[in-house]
Amino acid sequence: GAGGLAPVLRHLQPLKMNHADITYLRNCAWTLSNFCRGRPLVEYSRIADLIPELVKLLEFRDVQVHCDAAWGLSNLTMNDRTAAKLASNPGTGTALVGLFSSDAAVLYPLIRTIGNIVSGTAAATQAMVNANILPHLAHVLEMSQNKNIRKDVFWALSNMLAGTTS
Repeated sequence: GAGGLAPVLRHLQPLKMNHADITYLRNCAWTLSNFCRGRPLVEYSRIADLIPELVKLLEFRDVQVHCDAAWGLSNLTMNDRTAAKLASNPGTGTALVGLFSSDAAVLYPLIRTIGNIVSGTAAATQAMVNANILPHLAHVLEMSQNKNIRKDVFWALSNMLAGTTS
């Protein structure tokens, strides 16, 4: 498991610079997503390497890559420390906002990721507010008929509005 992460991350570096074959990029995104959901969990020290790569994958214009990267982020952000780290990563908020205009298949892991982030620290929640997430969540509530998506939007909003105990 964890020993395979470094080679995959090394393969991603030249791909982004050379506009790699989309099939290969999809395979890399899928592999990273699997590292994020697997057992054993990715070591916290490796998450610092993984999060920026998943965020960079959100920049590609491909629904499958977006979906796998979003699911990877969703799984990683179930840990509060990870969520705070993700939220403080430069470009994360902007990348997440950009996914609201992507395919509907990306919406559920996107909302789960945001909900996980705003369940963490006050700083992580503020980072999402600063990224202008709220109007996008409100738009999803207005437009989506999917019960699970609406439920998770309400969950994210309630976490944002509740604040923290600190």
